[in-house]
Amino acid sequence: VVSPANSLVGTGFDERVGTNITVLSNGNYLVATPEWDNGAVTDVGAVTWGSGSSGISGPISATNSLIGSTSDDQTGDSVAELSNGHYVVCSPGWNNGALANAGAATWANGTSGIVGLVTAANSLVGPKAGDRVCDQPPVALSNGHYVVRSTVWDNSSASNAGAVTWGDGQAGTVGSVTTGNSFVGRGNNERTGLSVTALSNGNYVVSSP
Repeated sequence: VVSPANSLVGTGFDERVGTNITVLSNGNYLVATPEWDNGAVTDVGAVTWGSGSSGISGPISATNSLIGSTSDDQTGDSVAELSNGHYVVCSPGWNNGALANAGAATWANGTSGIVGLVTAANSLVGPKAGDRVCDQPPVALSNGHYVVRSTVWDNSSASNAGAVTWGDGQAGTVGSVTTGNSFVGRGNNERTGLSVTALSNGNYVVSSP
């Protein structure tokens, strides 16, 4: 019988735990539940790391999962494994305080996971409302690093200019997406980052048609 004693379970209605499972190359796994509710705070989302040898059971919570902090953060909208066994969680709907849909990309260790809230201290985030950082799945590079794509990031007054940000696959990249750490578009609706191709040597190509 399925129960909290032998399974990872939700805590509210329509959370759909188990719909999105990512198997890591090291044998562990991730359960993404973007519709998870933290009590009365709806759809904050959660990504839970599970041991491939012993599993994980009980209710989803901040003590066993990476979670959002406000309604509709939908943490875990997409999850990507890196070539070194670590992973990146994309939450483009994450709210950066009062900045709605700023977005966040959070790196995590594939052998232990990450728990607690998505924050600017542990994630690459959007500095403005509507930036939706990591609105496209990240690109895993052959050397273990990764590329975060934020196609509707605003470059000052240039709306939806887009940004492509390199991420450290061993420790993650945190802070705001800026012109100082990213390859960015300069004009309205350029949406830089819609196409990124990983090369076999660990480098990558950004196409901006």
